[in-house]
Amino acid sequence: MLHHPNPNKLIFCAIIIGLCIALFSPVNSLELRGEEPRRAAVAMEMAITGEYIVPKINGWNYYNKPPLFNWLIAGLFKVFGSYDEWLVRVPSLVALLLTALANYFFTRKYLSEEVAVLSSFLFLTAGDIFFYGTQMAGEIDLFFSLLVYLQVILIFHFSHKKQYLLLFTFTYILTALGVLTKGLPSIAFQGITLLMWFVYKKQFRMLFHWTHMAGILCFVLITGLYFYSYSRQEDVIPFMVNLLKESSQRSAAESKLLLLVSGIVTYPINLLKFLLPWSLLVGYLFSKKNWQAIKTNEALVFCTLFFLANIPLYWFTPDAKSRYIYMFFPFLMILFAHFRQLRSSEWLNTTSVLNNLFTMLVIAVPLASLMLPWIIDHTIISHAIIKGLAISLLSGYVAWLFVREKSPRRIYYVVLSLVIARIGMNLFYLPSLNQNSRAMANQLHVEKMIELTAEKQFYLSGLPNKQSIELSFGPFGKIQEQVTTAPLLSYTIPYYYTKKTHQVLQFEDTMKPGKYYLLKESEIGDNPVDTLYTFQDNWTKIDMAMVISK
Repeated sequence: MLHHPNPNKLIFCAIIIGLCIALFSPVNSLELRGEEPRRAAVAMEMAITGEYIVPKINGWNYYNKPPLFNWLIAGLFKVFGSYDEWLVRVPSLVALLLTALANYFFTRKYLSEEVAVLSSFLFLTAGDIFFYGTQMAGEIDLFFSLLVYLQVILIFHFSHKKQYLLLFTFTYILTALGVLTKGLPSIAFQGITLLMWFVYKKQFRMLFHWTHMAGILCFVLITGLYFYSYSRQEDVIPFMVNLLKESSQRSAAESKLLLLVSGIVTYPINLLKFLLPWSLLVGYLFSKKNWQAIKTNEALVFCTLFFLANIPLYWFTPDAKSRYIYMFFPFLMILFAHFRQLRSSEWLNTTSVLNNLFTMLVIAVPLASLMLPWIIDHTIISHAIIKGLAISLLSGYVAWLFVREKSPRRIYYVVLSLVIARIGMNLFYLPSLNQNSRAMANQLHVEKMIELTAEKQFYLSGLPNKQSIELSFGPFGKIQEQVTTAPLLSYTIPYYYTKKTHQVLQFEDTMKPGKYYLLKESEIGDNPVDTLYTFQDNWTKIDMAMVISK
């Protein structure tokens, strides 16, 4: 007797394969952008110099981030003997998949297989992460979100099992790793979540239990060991003050009143935009029946309280970047997936507003794909018409399956349509983006300077960047520290210089005869030099000059 394949398994396999293609195919074809070259430049210096404790850029101290994420990238550089772009991006992409996998196991245990699968797929294809965040995966936030997500779900898991020593030990270890990745936000997540959950559980006394002290001790040992090692080489106070300053700028701690009021109004709108198209499911949150259903499951209560207790850290800030809140996305997707399961009959109603919106979405993908070859530069994309037709036919077939599907499973065809749309973006949008990127222009400038110097080492020079770091504690006073760093320039320049020469672009504040230097044209002054090459740094818009010192 013949057995037909399980339709669910076929769809899931198609989504998983498509996700791997969509996420990993462009990792080495797109130039580093945003914060990626900065992360890469720090990691390169670690790999070349062997200095892993004190992060540096251009040979001078770098104060803005702790080193854990750079250690991962530097380790990959050492293992593969290369500084290629894909090595910068792989840690975060793997972290994204691990977050989805952890979400699957957590949700399957405390809710259902259906909610586990769907919420993980919704998380992976949430618009801002899928179409934007993974383009610049060399940034720190996807990896940091994995640490926070694990930290938070283990609070619930071990609390549910009443294994409090494991709860505090593992979550404080993850808190320490979070601090070594991005500074203080991990401490805030830990403190707020523990307080929220134990107050809800009426176990406030657990915050004073010896097991909690044991967890704090683990945290102090890990972070203390690092900062002590740092202090053996450099003054640790400016570094710590700057980490505090960076963290406060990302939260409501230092926002001004007018901006806070503005954020109250605009942030929910931005959040819905970040979650598209799945924020279309937000209507479920306004159902009294759904809120009553939350109370029947402790995991759903935890997800809801975690979001409500912690989102104010980012809600009332003018710097509302989506990547700062990726750790909240899985918890929202769990709620959306659970509500979708409760209201699954609505997905069979062909006249519902929700159905019509998703129908328009899956139909828009093949239509847009068919139009793309006619609106792009054919000199950039090879075989554009064939690629566009292939994407259009494939996404059109998925749209047809969606329309004819008469079960709640049709939401997976929306997921698959988004995956195909991202593959289409890889084929059409990213090459065009790469062709016109500022990073590409700076890469060409670096290649020209290497050629002009006959591949001899050149250095960065000019006036060092002196910065005053002021951290205010309101009526309790303030702390002020002075730090000196290398001059500000696009980090694509040291990245591509080191990638091509395997040498650090060192900063020397005093030029020495016979050496080649890169510096701002305005800072040449009366220095005896011959100018070999000039260009405009496409990131800072500063005119730069390559000179040889006499």
